[in-house]
Amino acid sequence: MTADEIVHSVIEAYHEGASVWHVHARKDDGTPSRDPAVIQEIEDRVLEKCPDIIFSSNVRADMTKEGVDCIRPIVDGLTERGQKTGKHYMHTAVIPPYNRPTKINRKNLREIITYLQDRDIRAELQIHNYESIHHVKDWLIEDGLLKKPYLNNLCMGFHGHDYSSPQKIPGSAIYAYLFEPAANDSISGLIVGGRNWLPLMTVALTQGVDTVRVGTEDTVWLYPHSDEKNKQLRTGSKKGGCHCP
Repeated sequence: MTADEIVHSVIEAYHEGASVWHVHARKDDGTPSRDPAVIQEIEDRVLEKCPDIIFSSNVRADMTKEGVDCIRPIVDGLTERGQKTGKHYMHTAVIPPYNRPTKINRKNLREIITYLQDRDIRAELQIHNYESIHHVKDWLIEDGLLKKPYLNNLCMGFHGHDYSSPQKIPGSAIYAYLFEPAANDSISGLIVGGRNWLPLMTVALTQGVDTVRVGTEDTVWLYPHSDEKNKQLRTGSKKGGCHCP
């Protein structure tokens, strides 16, 4: 919940082999923050112990706006700080390429991708449904706008949202995702929410997925067959701050 807990969790995961950290920054009292200065402070503390970790950033700063205007405060803020400090605060930016609830259409998705790539930031595309797959292919890949390798994460049962792909037929969903025509040019990841995260990740790894995300943003229970919860939740935190591929 707190900045200290987030930093501690990331460093622990890094020493266990995690190479990428997706961050939702929080202040010292646990309040969520979209302030670039707060994000930078947490990243600086992580970089002291994990100098080569990759930052996967949540960049949606103002949900009342669309397209580039929605993400500009965080992206520009961290990019400018990076230019001053010589540090790399923005490696990838998570972008959901579907219309609900993020108001994405062909025009503003292409503007977002161009804006990020011009700043040497890779778009990490969150594939919540088959609509997302086709938007990435038809709007971004077909005419060569999206740089290779494409970064795609398949989200299954993610936070229980009704626009996420279901967990009930994992083999077919993962297979269809991995063997899309663009799959050979992609770094493919899996994000699972709910009790079945461990077996689904195992299935995905056997079918060739490149990265899997772990951590309490998406995972509350440890196993599908019991009520044992994540360690952080057992010890009192309402929600952890690290989920690292």
